[in-house]
Amino acid sequence: LTDFFVDTNEKEKKEKLILTAFPNPSSSENLNLRINLKKPTIGNITLINTIGQAVSNQITYLNAGLNTLKLKTENISPGIYFLHFHCEQGEGTIKVLIR
Repeated sequence: LTDFFVDTNEKEKKEKLILTAFPNPSSSENLNLRINLKKPTIGNITLINTIGQAVSNQITYLNAGLNTLKLKTENISPGIYFLHFHCEQGEGTIKVLIR
């Protein structure tokens, strides 16, 4: 498991988001992203390669509380990627390895 704590950039002080990517490294067809949110929101998840190209993008509705999303990696070439998450409550990036 890889945890990443994200400070929010809102005017109001809110608790940090907790992002977890697993399995990491991933050798399966899916990479799971777990996100804990205070309120429902729309989130944007982008998988970025080491030269800065977005190889996958997903916009999804997330509920308040713990959310687990499956990201398809079966058509992604093996390598190091950055999984970037962004929503109105904050944003963050996790380094992931796809085998």
